[in-house]
Amino acid sequence: MEKANFTTFKSQYCEFGGFGGYQIVGYKNLNLLKNEIETCSLRRTKEMLGVPPKNYIDEHIELSKEHATFYDNVRQGIKEECNKIELNVENTLALFTRLRQAAVCPSILTTEPIISTKLERCRELVDDIISQGEKVVIMSLFKEPIRHLEIMLRQYHPLVGSGDIDVETMSKNIDLFQNDSKYKVFIGTHSKAGTGITLNAARYLIMLDLP
Repeated sequence: MEKANFTTFKSQYCEFGGFGGYQIVGYKNLNLLKNEIETCSLRRTKEMLGVPPKNYIDEHIELSKEHATFYDNVRQGIKEECNKIELNVENTLALFTRLRQAAVCPSILTTEPIISTKLERCRELVDDIISQGEKVVIMSLFKEPIRHLEIMLRQYHPLVGSGDIDVETMSKNIDLFQNDSKYKVFIGTHSKAGTGITLNAARYLIMLDLP
């Protein structure tokens, strides 16, 4: 639809400023762009497609005694560390991430064989979902819980989508999950499998944590 070259397009819709006046600092004429896009795009809402509404279930899990003790030790260590360093955004995020790792999968932080309460509960949910003839997608921020679940759920031939999976294997795993009834479980990281792919062969999604 757009016949102008890139330079003309930018001058039509972009406001420039900053160093040398070459940086895009804002936008203009967006109503014109919106009208142009509407002449060549087709939008379908969930209602028009007959897609049922999502059902969200928040499940609060009480950690096992061993897992809870480990988590509390990590939290106490972080408190002590906070007194010794100058806190900034980077430090705070790193410390908070450590707590999230301790909650979902202790083996990220320790070699002690501490069983993750979250992963055990996840296995129970997966067993229940698959017993109903359904498929399920499992998502996590971290690769370590994915590797554990790959072993814990091996009887279901889980497929994996994480940062260390190459593009060709990732595409193959998506295709197998979508089209082969043998594969009931897809486990992925938010960064690799959270957007841009279709896994609608499953009606269930388990979030071990949120990005």
